[in-house]
Amino acid sequence: MKKIIYTEQNTINDLLQDAFLKERFYKLLPDEYLYLVPECYRDDPIKTLPEKVQMPWGTPYMSDAILDAANKLYRLVCDDRYEFIQLWKDENAGNTECMASDKTAQGMSDDEVKDKFFPLGNEEEDVCLVRVKDSFEKGRPMALVVPGGSYHDIAMTNEGMDMADELMARGYAVAILYYRVAPHRYPIPQMDLALAIQYMRAHAEAYGVQNDLLVAGFSAGGHLVASESCYYQEIGEAVKKALEKNPALFERYHDFSPKPDKVCLAYPVINCIKEHHEDSYLNLSGGGDALRDKLSIDLHITPDYPKCFVWSCDDDDLVPSSNAKRMYAALQQAGVESMLQIYPTGNHGVGVGYGTSAEGWIDTMVAYMR
Repeated sequence: MKKIIYTEQNTINDLLQDAFLKERFYKLLPDEYLYLVPECYRDDPIKTLPEKVQMPWGTPYMSDAILDAANKLYRLVCDDRYEFIQLWKDENAGNTECMASDKTAQGMSDDEVKDKFFPLGNEEEDVCLVRVKDSFEKGRPMALVVPGGSYHDIAMTNEGMDMADELMARGYAVAILYYRVAPHRYPIPQMDLALAIQYMRAHAEAYGVQNDLLVAGFSAGGHLVASESCYYQEIGEAVKKALEKNPALFERYHDFSPKPDKVCLAYPVINCIKEHHEDSYLNLSGGGDALRDKLSIDLHITPDYPKCFVWSCDDDDLVPSSNAKRMYAALQQAGVESMLQIYPTGNHGVGVGYGTSAEGWIDTMVAYMR
């Protein structure tokens, strides 16, 4: 497979005619973003689209983000620094060691790439850690990044790969979690996260890194981290039960705690009753009100909760900043070591935050956690 670099001179039709990209784009951004562009503009250079097309929430078309996602998809499958580790399987068919270069991948069919290196599904065998191999230097603390996506998609670019790069630059050994989303319901995504935490703890010594784990979640990924941290004992028992069908994995992981040492919640979905993000709740619960209280994490914080950094932007019109404020108030009431940062502008989904009022939040968080 050749590496392909898309530029602002390319068109949306160029992307849609790339079968490899079209089939996998949703792994990094919702694929409906490609189809937001009317057919009459799909042969225009992507750089011109912000002047012609708006996102559903009224901002100019995300040309830069679209190109970034397309190029990062090829980076994920062609760059040997990324290792795919299938969590619920004893043997890892998704190991990018075999695709260390263009030369190695040359001549492989799309089916071979898909099956061996980049699973397309949303089932147990597709759950994986994307380990940034060169970040695992001796003595580093670990970080696990959990992107958001409303429990419907997974935003692997700005909330995944970009965050991983930033944490790596600040001295962390980093992996990104690719977890199951709708139609899978609670507690399936939480179980995926719990097993990922156990995997990282179980392999810390072999990797030569500290068994000290920061878990950072964004938006719905923030809810995933917040809820797993709240119910880690219950979720851990569910994982043990699920692993009984695979004795090798059970023996490997059952002694390791699924509780994070520290958590970072970035513009998180927290409460599912007031000022919440209904789509995230519906995708996780399947509808109805039976889980609204349980999944409103601010109502269930105990002193056992991990040290927590939580932040949001006051102009977030998708997941109101009241979610972060409510979480912080609950943490403080329970006596949990915690810090809240609210930035005036940036809206939702700003990821690492560069170019917004939230720029610098990562340094603030890292300093607090250390």
